[in-house]
Amino acid sequence: LRRVQIALKLLRPARVLLVDEVTADLDVLARQALLCFLREEAEEGCAVIYCTHILDGLHGWASHFLHVRPYGHTGETLVAEALVQPGSDGDTALSTAVLRLLQEDSALPPPTKPVEPAIEKEAELPSGWKFRQTSQSGAYGNYAWDKEEQPEENWSFKSVAPSPPTMPQGSAS
Repeated sequence: LRRVQIALKLLRPARVLLVDEVTADLDVLARQALLCFLREEAEEGCAVIYCTHILDGLHGWASHFLHVRPYGHTGETLVAEALVQPGSDGDTALSTAVLRLLQEDSALPPPTKPVEPAIEKEAELPSGWKFRQTSQSGAYGNYAWDKEEQPEENWSFKSVAPSPPTMPQGSAS
């Protein structure tokens, strides 16, 4: 799947490229090559949105980070230089900064008011079904249980609609 995603990108240049864990299954060399490719795309004007939890090799790569917070708390966009100071110890500094954000998030209180359940809207029925009526109890549309005063194991579910009219036969010439 990863190869297909990458191949599709190569077919036509994009202005926005969204990749989600695209390097997760790659070895170190393939991952580095893909990150270089994505950086080149970004330098040519493509906005690369890279979602990952694997931070190795990403120091100095991103210009911004999106910090998504738990419990519906407002997230924030962080400029890379504000998260990790330039000249710091690369990946270690990035990992330390992300760990600090995660620790701060773990101390956030859960929401105080209960989350309201989503309002379920009535499922749409095919045209004409909403006002269909049954001709007898236990029926749906033109079909119903045919009891016919028999034991329950002999009941059948069959059409209770009137039979179609017999069409006159054309005369043979």
